[in-house]
Amino acid sequence: MLVYWLDIVGTAVFAISGVLLAGKLRMDPFGVLVLGVVTAVGGGTIRDMALDNGPV
Repeated sequence: MLVYWLDIVGTAVFAISGVLLAGKLRMDPFGVLVLGVVTAVGGGTIRDMALDNGPV
């Protein structure tokens, strides 16, 4: 159960990092949303590939 919650927190951290970068680049709200989603999904995918965990 702890690993599940750490996974959720890690995905949220990737999303927050994307949102912060988009804000720094002065993107519009749609750009912020897209960059947040892309970093969250991309970060999770890279993590899964590095750990050889589950289908990608």
